[in-house]
Amino acid sequence: MTSVIALRDERAAGIVGSSTDGSAEGTPPATTPVPAYVLNVSRPIQSWRWTTALLVPFELLAVAWIVPLAILLVMMPVGLALAVVVWIGRTIFR
Repeated sequence: MTSVIALRDERAAGIVGSSTDGSAEGTPPATTPVPAYVLNVSRPIQSWRWTTALLVPFELLAVAWIVPLAILLVMMPVGLALAVVVWIGRTIFR
């Protein structure tokens, strides 16, 4: 019984036996391409450390504040330049 199981495992691995695809004996069968939507679940997902779980809210808060600060940094000089142009225009044409 053990030899039948070993032979079956060797055939499944492509080590021994006649192959139906015409490849040489002892070579593994050709692998088929895997579609992009198929996920590899052969290894477990690493668990999070507790320090990482504590830092996630602060990282989200930092990301949430970056966008308004970037807009402020870009729009502040534009607004100041526009205010100066309007002020100069009002003083000249008064």
